[in-house]
Amino acid sequence: MHMRKAAGVVSFFTLDGDLLVAERLAVSPWAPDQLSGTAVCGVLARQLEAHCPEGFVPARLTVDLFRPVANFPLAARSEVVRQGTRIVVAAAAIEQGSA
Repeated sequence: MHMRKAAGVVSFFTLDGDLLVAERLAVSPWAPDQLSGTAVCGVLARQLEAHCPEGFVPARLTVDLFRPVANFPLAARSEVVRQGTRIVVAAAAIEQGSA
């Protein structure tokens, strides 16, 4: 996942090695020790786009957040679960080592 912060560009996350570090926009307005669900879903969606073959358009995204995501650096991973001629099913997850 490549992310660069250009001058004047606002982002949800910045890349620190292999980890994504939350910027102000990614932090929950109600709990500064947690990340916004919107930002977390964006990370997962972007991760899944890597598995979208040319000509395919993502049709559905389902995210299960089992608990609030802590405001700590995170890593995202994804894999193809099923790939056919008309459908690609991929799964993504975030991991936090110190949360």
